[in-house]
Formats: sequence, structure tokens, C-alpha cells
Amino acid sequence: MSNEKNRDPFLSLVSPHRQPMPPGVGDELPPVIREEVPARARLAGVTVEEYCAYVSECLEGLRFPDIGDTWLRGYCRSHFTLRQVVELYQRYHLTTLKDPSSALCKIRKYFKSLYPMKLGDVTRQGVTQWYFENAKASRIQATGSLKILRAVYNKAIAWELYEGSNPASGIKKFRQFSRTRFIQPGEEMQRALESLLMEPDQIQAFFLLCLLCACRSGEARSMKWADLDLTKSLWHKPMTKTGIPHSVPLPDEITGRLKALPRDGAYVFGSARGHSYWPATTAHLYWRRIRTRASLKDVTIHDLRRTWASWAAMDGENLSVIAKVLNHSNLQQTQVYARLNAAPMYKAINKQAEAMMRPKGSAEEATAQHATPLPDPFGQRPDDDGPALGCSVMPRPKQPVPPVKVSASPPSNMEWPG
Repeated sequence: MSNEKNRDPFLSLVSPHRQPMPPGVGDELPPVIREEVPARARLAGVTVEEYCAYVSECLEGLRFPDIGDTWLRGYCRSHFTLRQVVELYQRYHLTTLKDPSSALCKIRKYFKSLYPMKLGDVTRQGVTQWYFENAKASRIQATGSLKILRAVYNKAIAWELYEGSNPASGIKKFRQFSRTRFIQPGEEMQRALESLLMEPDQIQAFFLLCLLCACRSGEARSMKWADLDLTKSLWHKPMTKTGIPHSVPLPDEITGRLKALPRDGAYVFGSARGHSYWPATTAHLYWRRIRTRASLKDVTIHDLRRTWASWAAMDGENLSVIAKVLNHSNLQQTQVYARLNAAPMYKAINKQAEAMMRPKGSAEEATAQHATPLPDPFGQRPDDDGPALGCSVMPRPKQPVPPVKVSASPPSNMEWPG
């Protein structure tokens, strides 16, 4: 009995002598979790309040359970809904991307209806219905959301939170065509520049940078003064969409405008708070005002990048040079602009049309060919009266050809086949 009285009642997780939870602590936790908290906290060497905060963060999808916490990891695997997994996806995957704003926007807009469902309850039929419902508003946005959902499930499998098949894979998607819109030469470009020049200098510099340097909006927004060498007119991008650093020359128009901008922070296009750069929404608001004034409502910011590439292709620029400026990872991405360089096609079409309309076997060409005397191979011209000097040819006497002797019997040293 004395041994029973001296034994620590909290050494065993199944001890009946459990210390009750402090009042008001962990009330939001599930009952099966709450009753385990005191013992788990003592084993972890932390207070009950600290362990409750840790468990709450895990159950909300704000972090993963600790390496040795198999009990909590198993509970999360069996009770997590899509909301917690999407939260983990945002924290541990999207934050590694250079510009996750597009994915975050799609998640906020299209994923709310899926949040209450557990990972195993989502079926391919349900995802197909969800995809087609989203496509009623925008097929492009719906396809992008489907790709994100597929990536979320792939991450859940990699994180050992889900063991089934991916319900977002194998779904027939709407056919999409590459966007070809760009600002046309002439009146459209004139309207765009006139509208742009009505903006403040910083806004002018930003959109001219997108247009004249064919850069992405995210690259322009995150441009730092430290990345610029205005003396040599170079812009060194430390990270791009392809994951490869990229250096691009700056035209004189951009270099002069950047030198005139004030340096209020680390970023060229810093936000109002000063510690970051323009958010994507700010750039879209500015561009919406510019394109509305120019009557170019269907032109997006990314179309400025496409405008440079299209104009370069129409001017006959080599596709490899265009790919280097655009920082494409392979030439196949740039091949879409080859259709705009119509000069080789015009040349080929006209050449074949001329050949077909005047074929070599026509009667007119045959008559002209017979009417033209052949040139003398020994140097005499057709209009000469006599033979060319030093070019007379003496006839060679014919030599008799000896008869070939044919023997009916084979040579003695000949071996027959077989």
C-alpha cells in the first residue's frame, strides 16, 4: 500500500489519477483531446496552457504535429477536413513561391464549399460537379482551381495525411486556347501611350517597364534598387517564375525614367507602408483606369509582355532572341509567336505560285528553249563565223574491239556454292 501511495499518479497515461484541466483552458478542444492534455503536457515538459496552444494550432492546420507526437498526428489524419489541409498548403507550399497571389485568390473564391468535407469524403464525381459549376463564371479560373485542388491532395499524400487516390485527377477539362491579344500597331498603341502618359511618373515607369522590357507584372512590382545597374542599363532579376536568375538590358527610355524616381525604400515601386512593394490589386486598379481611358478594356497587364514579343516577331526577330528576353525555359513556349512573322510565308507562297503558274514543261518555255542555241563547249560563241582558234577537234580513229572468249567449262580452281 505504501508503494501505491508513493507512486507518481501521472507517470502512466492511463492512470486514473488525472489532474483536471484548469478552468477556461482548452475549452475549444474536442473532449477526447482535452482529457489527454494534462498527461501529454507533463510528458512534453511544458505547461498545460502551452500544450493546449500547440494542440489548437495543429488542429487548425496552422502547423504540423511534432515529430514524436504520433498520437496527435494520428488524430489529425483521421479528423482533418479540407480546410485544415488547404491551410497547411498555403503555409508550407504557397509561401515558397515568388508570387502566390493568384493561387490565394482562387482558393478564397472557389474552395469555401469544400472546406467542411473530410479528405476521404471528396469523390471524383463531386469534384467534377464543382469544376463545372465554377466554369459557369470562368473556364480559365475553374481550370486553375482544379489544378490547385489536385496539388493540395498531392501534398496531403506526401505529408502522410491521406492515403487514397487523388479525386481531382483524371477529370476532363475544357479545351483552352493560348491567349493572343496584344496592342496592335497604329491607333491602339497611340491610344495606350496617350492614356498612360496622363498618369504620375511612377505609374508610367511601371507599365512602360512591362511593355518595353517584356517583364511579368510580379517581376516589375518586386524590383529592388539593388537589382539595378543604371550605369550599364542592366536589370538583374534574382528570381523569376522559372526559378532561374535573369539579367535583361534596359532601354534608354526606362533607364532615364528610373533615374528620375525618388528612392524612398528598398523597392522601386514600394507600397504606401514602405516595407513592401505594390500588391497585385494596386497594379490592376491602375491598369484598369488606363485601359478604360484608352478604350482597350480587353487588354490585360500580361498582354503588355505579349505585345513586345508579338512586335518583335512581326519585325522578323529571331525566336531564340525573343525566348531569351522573355526568359522562357524552352523554345516551344516562344513558338506561338512564330505565326506573326509572315515574311517567310509570303516569300514561300509567292515563289511557289510563280512556279505553278509558269511550269518548266509549258509549251512557251519549250519553244523558247529550242530557239536558244546551245553554247559551244569549246568556247565558240553562236554568233562567230568560224570555229574558235585553237579549238579544232581531230577525229579519233575507231579501234577494233577484241572478241570476248567464253569457256563452257568452269576453271579448275572454282568452288561451286553449297
